Amino acid sequence: MVWGSDIYALRIAFGGVLASLLLALAASDARTMLLPDRLNLLLAGGGLGQNLAIGLPGLRDALLGSVIGGGLLALLAVAFRRLRGREGLGLGDVKLVSAAGLWIGWQGVPLLLSIASLGALAAIAARAVLQGEFDRTALMPFGPFLAVGTLVTWLSLALH
Repeated sequence: MVWGSDIYALRIAFGGVLASLLLALAASDARTMLLPDRLNLLLAGGGLGQNLAIGLPGLRDALLGSVIGGGLLALLAVAFRRLRGREGLGLGDVKLVSAAGLWIGWQGVPLLLSIASLGALAAIAARAVLQGEFDRTALMPFGPFLAVGTLVTWLSLALH
């Protein structure tokens, strides 16, 4: 555990790692509709590293954030598949939120998901307006929205 002014330098360093990994994940999902496991694993490792280095969030809160965030998205994915008969949320999205939970703890999961969901809904609405129609089957990567939600949530907690 680090104390004093060193903690701010570490927060900035971890923020840079987080932003870089989220940018790589968002770019990959936007290009290929895939969130690589290796990037999600690095994201998870960074979250645990942040916890061990500066104690934020607490280990219990981080683990609960991972389980609750990933669990909620997994349940949503299964429910959508059963109701609609097709995939609506990929396993990479579930893994991203699970890894993000290690950075933000369980307390940040509602804000992350709210920002990501509202951002995605706004993008869908904008696309419908620009195209003049609403295509219920059009695909849209959710990873970029999850990345923004994660970073905004982490910033709100880290600067608090």
